Amino acid sequence: MFDIFNKKTSIPIVKIVKAFNFKTYTETLSDKLSGDIYINGDTKQKYGHNKIILVNKNEPFFHQRFVIAHELAHYLFDFLGKDKYHDSIIKFSDTYYKNQHETPEEKRANRFAASLLMPEKFLLNNIRLLKMKIAMNYLLYYIYPNFSKLLLIQ
Repeated sequence: MFDIFNKKTSIPIVKIVKAFNFKTYTETLSDKLSGDIYINGDTKQKYGHNKIILVNKNEPFFHQRFVIAHELAHYLFDFLGKDKYHDSIIKFSDTYYKNQHETPEEKRANRFAASLLMPEKFLLNNIRLLKMKIAMNYLLYYIYPNFSKLLLIQ
């Protein structure tokens, strides 16, 4: 059934970013921020590692996972292959502001995160199961009791 806590069906986003040699941390960030990504520059001096994704610990768990996937998108699309970042002295950073998602880069990162965390096939299968569950509950708790009352009335 549709179980968002099921570790077997949940996409292991932290393991995925670890495979790209990132460390993820939850911290108290400004109320306007959901997360940050830092690569190179002074990142290693500040955090002991040169690839960091920070997530606001005050965000809901599900949004924290989304932020990690969103920041991974910035790494894949906005950092990798860019000549200016070949020099590790130059710091790459991107901040995930809660209410600023209008740029093409932010929209792309959001689409990537959604696609990674909710693959279409998984999502469609679970929507179908959820619809069936709602229909069964409706039948069991509304239609069936009322129908049986109608049969008793003569």
